Amino acid sequence: MSTQNVVISAFGPDRVGIVTDTTKMITDAGGNIGDSRMSRLSGHFSMLMTVSGPAPTVAAISESLEGKDDGMVYKVAPCEPEDLVEEQEEFAAFFRLEGADSPGLVSKVTAIFADHALSVDYIETGQESAPFGGTTLFSMDGRITMSGPPPATFDPDLIRDKLDDLAEAENVD
Repeated sequence: MSTQNVVISAFGPDRVGIVTDTTKMITDAGGNIGDSRMSRLSGHFSMLMTVSGPAPTVAAISESLEGKDDGMVYKVAPCEPEDLVEEQEEFAAFFRLEGADSPGLVSKVTAIFADHALSVDYIETGQESAPFGGTTLFSMDGRITMSGPPPATFDPDLIRDKLDDLAEAENVD
């Protein structure tokens, strides 16, 4: 019997037991969870995962999730096996930004990465009130990669300089 792969995304109001209920249903039906990302976001919960199993099992899981009435919105999309193959990473870097919040920071930072053929593996952002002064503080952590060997023109110092210029203009570190 052939194996089928799908990507499942889910989003809805946070509550205790979402992960347990969803993953138990998948594994009890015979599905296997591969890569996943799950996170609480401002009172909501988000899940993204790859699931594999025999085609009839995956079809039953998809039908069960899309019919669930637990406040979550589930979407299931096919995923070809070649989409699941990890690329060889020749360059990887972590980054962190902290400072005063201003609209467009994520877009401005990721534009610098994209201009240098760097892919975003993940980004996590957050906001909190500053202890003094009533300002909203913004933080962003993430990981960027480049598949294959970097070209001869690849210059990490140039990227760092552009990020430093942005940090000075936006009052962030």
